[in-house]
Amino acid sequence: MMEEDATLLAPTVSKYHLELRSAFGTSHSSTKTRTNAIITIVYGTYEGHGEVGLPPKKKGCYLADYDDIQNFFDQYSKIVSEEYKNFKSDYKQQAYKEWMKTDLFRELLTNPELSDVKTIDQAIPWFLLKILHSSNFTDQDGNIPKYKNAACCGIEMAIFDLWGSILQKPLFELLNLSPPTTKVSFYTAALNDDISEIERSAEFGLKHTPHLKIKLDSNINQGLTILTRLLSLYQKKDLKPVTWSIDANAAWDPKISIEFLNLLKFKLPDFFNYFYMLEQPFGVDLEEVLVYKEQWQVVKSEYEKHGVLIFADESVSTFEQMSLMKDLVHGVNIKLEKAGGILGALKAAKEAEKLGLKVWLGSMVSTRLSCSCSAHLLSLATIGGDLDGDLLVKEESQFFEG
Repeated sequence: MMEEDATLLAPTVSKYHLELRSAFGTSHSSTKTRTNAIITIVYGTYEGHGEVGLPPKKKGCYLADYDDIQNFFDQYSKIVSEEYKNFKSDYKQQAYKEWMKTDLFRELLTNPELSDVKTIDQAIPWFLLKILHSSNFTDQDGNIPKYKNAACCGIEMAIFDLWGSILQKPLFELLNLSPPTTKVSFYTAALNDDISEIERSAEFGLKHTPHLKIKLDSNINQGLTILTRLLSLYQKKDLKPVTWSIDANAAWDPKISIEFLNLLKFKLPDFFNYFYMLEQPFGVDLEEVLVYKEQWQVVKSEYEKHGVLIFADESVSTFEQMSLMKDLVHGVNIKLEKAGGILGALKAAKEAEKLGLKVWLGSMVSTRLSCSCSAHLLSLATIGGDLDGDLLVKEESQFFEG
């Protein structure tokens, strides 16, 4: 342990180029490669790593690319470098005890072992979190960055990974969470013009989980064909689907949602045996969604009659927005990049519980690094989630073990 010397503290950010197993298509984009961001924090002999999943930008939803993360990180790293010069003095004066008293930390970091600081090493994560959550950051135009949550996600992930290394504890123990052993994870069969490619992707996913999430767009007749083909694939493999979900990725409206439900009732009624939830039929613009609140409440009611739950994803970026959507949905999809990191995800889960909403834990297209971090939070989820980002990525793009 290095307690009295000025131990090196070095945060870095770098590009993480990913090659995908097959084209990952949604209602708004299709990609065969991704460029994520990797955050690394080295402190003496300890290291922590974090990853930011970066899908193609979409207004009001996916707000960050690598240059944005680089801009935010450069500011963070500069502040860390400047304030670390006084850290030894701050530690001796027990300044970290004041950091622990902030509402965010006091409410969410309840493990007493985290606050039982006996060495400088144990105070370092508090120092790094304090800077992240108390400093002012700007975008390239000098404004408050809309992509702050995505940037905070990668930095927080690296801080908590470092913390676990220092204390020799897994993340779920640091956070006072139960082991994630009773939850399930879904595999995503992404949208593709070639339905055979969707079948191949689903067949790969079946090697890992019987739970399937299917991406559809506003062409619901094609969607019905996709579902029919995938059900046939399961039957040929003599496999019984356990739980399936459909992700419309903000491509539907109330009319399409009801039309799709009727299509299933009359042409593919067996699908209801496996249909757990419909995700994000709404548009991304929350204000616009609320204009049609009554129609969306009808959608919720009609799907509910068939045992199908409605979850929000893109239209609920932060915990503050949950109360506005609570009458339209049964649950919310929490992702680290949307929530602002691990602390944001914990806060979002608490808010969901307070509002009586179910929790689904999602992930961006990413590697084992990000997915294993999210897996430690699975006990927050009602049934589980789709922590399959690493399965969508080719093995040669995996630099970390889960």
